[in-house]
Amino acid sequence: MKKKGLIVIALVVCLLLTGCGKEKTSEVSDSSNTVPTQTKENINLSNIQSKIEALNITVEKTEASYELVGAKDGFKLLSNEKAIEIYQFDKNSDAYKKAEKNQKLEVSAMDYDFDAVVKNGYAYTIESGFPQYDAIVSLLNQLS
Repeated sequence: MKKKGLIVIALVVCLLLTGCGKEKTSEVSDSSNTVPTQTKENINLSNIQSKIEALNITVEKTEASYELVGAKDGFKLLSNEKAIEIYQFDKNSDAYKKAEKNQKLEVSAMDYDFDAVVKNGYAYTIESGFPQYDAIVSLLNQLS
């Protein structure tokens, strides 16, 4: 008798948990205030060039000496004789922590530093006059 009671209780608990598993929401369709939902795609070193080119900007990718600033990867994009330099760091490295704190990249071999935006494990510089400057900065700020 006790076994049957335990089985019934177990079934009731399972039914209760299943019933509480997913909450339905009702959607009101009003075409005048519809905002399309977008899945935010991560922007990273491997796809930033294609994201920039999607803005109808022709860029040429060239090598950058990322090791000189303590980064683990990086490159330069050129367009109309203006450049963007993008570097990816190990977030735990001393070079990254110092760069993030000072918002500068340091070329220790030459005792030289320069301003950069440093966050989310990345650093970038962009020359003023780069095509669609504000749109590019917006993309670069999404690096993660």
